[in-house]
Amino acid sequence: MSEREADDLLLLYGLYNILKLYKRKSKKHTDDFRNYLRMDEDTYTHLLNLVSERINKCDTQLRKAITSHERLTATLRFLATGCHYTDLKFTCGISQPSLSIIIPETCEAICDVLLKDVIKFPKTTEEWTSIAKVYEERWNFPNCLGSVDGKHVRIIPPKGSNAFYRNYKGYDSLVLLALVDADYKFLIVDFGTNGRVSDGGVIDNTNFYKKTHRRETQHSKK
Repeated sequence: MSEREADDLLLLYGLYNILKLYKRKSKKHTDDFRNYLRMDEDTYTHLLNLVSERINKCDTQLRKAITSHERLTATLRFLATGCHYTDLKFTCGISQPSLSIIIPETCEAICDVLLKDVIKFPKTTEEWTSIAKVYEERWNFPNCLGSVDGKHVRIIPPKGSNAFYRNYKGYDSLVLLALVDADYKFLIVDFGTNGRVSDGGVIDNTNFYKKTHRRETQHSKK
C-alpha cells in the first residue's frame, strides 16, 4: 500500500469514528461529544465558524483538501489528550506529517480569533478594584487581584541543553503560568520559561511582574 493510499484509509477510518460520535450526539448523548473534544457542540460550532476562514484549504487536482472541520477536530482532540501524532492519526484519520502542519496552524488561528476576547488584562484602576471586590465578597479574601499558578509542560529538550529544562520533578519542561480572577477568567498567560527555574523566578520573568516592578500598571500606581 502506498503512502497516499494509507492516508486515505486513515481518513476514512477517522471520519467513520467522527460520524458515529455525531450520531450518538443526535440521540442526546452529549457527554460523548464533550468527552471527545472537551466542549459541547454549540461551543464547537461557534469556534469552527470563527476559524474556518483561516484554516480552510482549497482542493487540488490530486486530492480533496482536509476540511476545516477535520482540522479543528484533530487539533482539539490533540489539545484534550496530548497524545502523540502517531496515535492521533488513527483516531482522526489524518497522517502524521499532515498533523504536524495542521495542528500548529489551527492553534495559531484559534489564538488569533480568541486572544483579545478571552484574555483581558485590566487596564484601569477601576477594573482592578472590581476584581478585588469580587474576591472579598465571594471568598472573604480582601485586596486580592488574582490567583496565580503554573503548569510544567513536558517537552523533548533541544540537543546539547543538558539540564537546562530539567524541573524538580525530574523531567524536561517549559512552564505555563496563568493569572485568573475570581470567576476563573484568565487575565494573564505566560509561557516559555525553562522548567529548571523556580516558581518565583518564573513570575520574575513575566512582563506583568516587570511592569509592576516599574510601577507601569494601574494597580501598582495606586
